[in-house]
Amino acid sequence: MGPKDQTYFLFGLNQGQMSRTDFPLGELDKSAVREIARQASLPVAEKAESQEICFVPSGNYVQFIEAYLGERGEAMPEEEGDLVTTSGEVSGGIAECTITPSDSARG
Repeated sequence: MGPKDQTYFLFGLNQGQMSRTDFPLGELDKSAVREIARQASLPVAEKAESQEICFVPSGNYVQFIEAYLGERGEAMPEEEGDLVTTSGEVSGGIAECTITPSDSARG
């Protein structure tokens, strides 16, 4: 598996926030960042790889989505919708779906 793209978190930033954002590690790969962390004796240097979304540490995606919608003054839709792949396959409701590394590898 190649390097993970972590830029998905940027969707929540507005232009004002983006204009004040700095990515000091942006040119470094993960092994270089881990080495810097080791040199600084940071415990995160030896943290195991995760396949979870970092901002949903509990793994409870439904709770996360409900909280996110609540902050926006919205509610989870009453009716479940289908999650449809790019090939047209219906694979269940979004709240019941987790993308695994093997799913990602299949495309």
